[in-house]
Amino acid sequence: MTFLVDIGTQTPHKGNDPELEGNSQIMTEVAWLSLKEIPERDRAFLWAAGLLGVPEFFSEIEKWGDDKSYPK
Repeated sequence: MTFLVDIGTQTPHKGNDPELEGNSQIMTEVAWLSLKEIPERDRAFLWAAGLLGVPEFFSEIEKWGDDKSYPK
């Protein structure tokens, strides 16, 4: 399943974490990027994070354990 979300023309802005002091903020920059503007390695991390968000997939890989390869 694929979704295309058109957010129109917007300018991103950096927010802040209310639990952190002003000089302890973690985010330093925000930008809208298309997938072709993101390096392949970073796209792989995005894909993996999305895949781990699928409950059925996550519950399957939890069964794999630490000492064996999948599938057997």
